Amino acid sequence: MDFGKKFDERRSALEEEFFARENQRLLEKLRRKKSHQEQKKALAEVSGITDDLVLEALIQNNIGSETLAAVSLVPLIAVAWADGHLHRKERQAVLDAARKHGLKQDTASFELLENWLKHEPSPRLLKVWKEYVGSLPKNQKQALRDQVI
Repeated sequence: MDFGKKFDERRSALEEEFFARENQRLLEKLRRKKSHQEQKKALAEVSGITDDLVLEALIQNNIGSETLAAVSLVPLIAVAWADGHLHRKERQAVLDAARKHGLKQDTASFELLENWLKHEPSPRLLKVWKEYVGSLPKNQKQALRDQVI
């Protein structure tokens, strides 16, 4: 085999490897984008939200369709943590409200709620909640208000 032929074979193998890796990277990027779009669609269907910015904010804060039930309890969480400490009675009151809302213990919503009860959420969570509520139609806002109160 001559040097030129070996060189061409190696060059070809390197090009194939490069393009295989590049194709894999592009496929992964496409999957992430599709997954993100699917998350947004599911969240929109469950919540009734059509505002793209609100949907994006919810997703960026790891609030998906499976955890949206816990979001209705954000005002209670904010009040419970208002003094910087979560007291036993406050924790119990939030858990009672969660059960009343139908949150089951083995769900993602309940896990999210428990995390908020262990670690004070950032103020950004309440901001996202306000954006979420602001995007709801008037009748849904009233229903949510009645449910939370």
